[in-house]
Amino acid sequence: DLIINEACRTFSLSREFVKEITYSFLERVEFNPQPQGDGDTSQQSILLSEWPCLSRSNKIHTNNLRTRPFKLEDLWPKEFSDIWDQVTIIDRLMEVRALIGFKRLKPDSTSKLVPVDLGQELSWLPGVSLFGEGILLKFNVKNLAEWEKSVLPKFKNRMKSLEEKCETWGREPAALHASPRFIALHTFAHGFIRRLSFDAGYSGSALRERIYCDLENRMAGILIYTSDSGSEGSLGGLARQGDPDRLLTTIKKTIADLSWCSGDPVCSELEQQGMDGMNAAACYACSLLAETSCMYNNSLLDRRLLVGQGVENISGLMSSLIENRS
Repeated sequence: DLIINEACRTFSLSREFVKEITYSFLERVEFNPQPQGDGDTSQQSILLSEWPCLSRSNKIHTNNLRTRPFKLEDLWPKEFSDIWDQVTIIDRLMEVRALIGFKRLKPDSTSKLVPVDLGQELSWLPGVSLFGEGILLKFNVKNLAEWEKSVLPKFKNRMKSLEEKCETWGREPAALHASPRFIALHTFAHGFIRRLSFDAGYSGSALRERIYCDLENRMAGILIYTSDSGSEGSLGGLARQGDPDRLLTTIKKTIADLSWCSGDPVCSELEQQGMDGMNAAACYACSLLAETSCMYNNSLLDRRLLVGQGVENISGLMSSLIENRS
């Protein structure tokens, strides 16, 4: 009814005519909705629901979401298109932020969540709708899985330790957040934000991340976006950086930035640093962001999984790009 009413108002058409066209269209559309009603309200469930929409290969043009996807196979050199399948420029997106509660004193999973209504059992949450823009980079999930399999033997001990810490800090599912694939995507997202803050005209604290990753190979990608009630939500510079030719240059610079740190060799050789030792080769000189930009409190980062190096000489996901970059 909302769609029909809006169409009648916008195009000055009769309700009967619009209903006939709308129902005729719906009969021809094949829907593949995400499972609903299972009660899963976790962050991972939200990401799984968002991914099919944002990663689709055709354009979306609605009031709240406008996307322009580009397949990279014929646009980028093979060594780059083997790692990334698609870039989607998001000219407009809407983000709804709602406060469900807070924790006192201790931010780990042992603290009890205090509901935002302080026990009054209200039927609503305080929230705000924000508009902005972004860039979605879709990784080649098959290539990512093959690379992860090759590095697991050297990363297995650290992965076990990280999984225990993820459970302590409420990073669920812990096995995913402790995995090489998640840490590699998360670290790249940080490097990408740091580079975009130089090239796109946004302050680093205005850009945010969303990491789309799971162990079942259903999704692999990162969304870098900005959304704000003020001017920083609609400058247009971030979407412009998503142009495939311009983006390739930005990615090359990002990889170059992550391959070296002013704190090396100390930074690249540290096994534990940052919050509860959950980072390895990652510090403020190379990888860390403003707290408003990172969904994971600047934890679960390791440059070695992208560019190699380190004591264990791990093969990085993007090591070949460092050797081949011009």
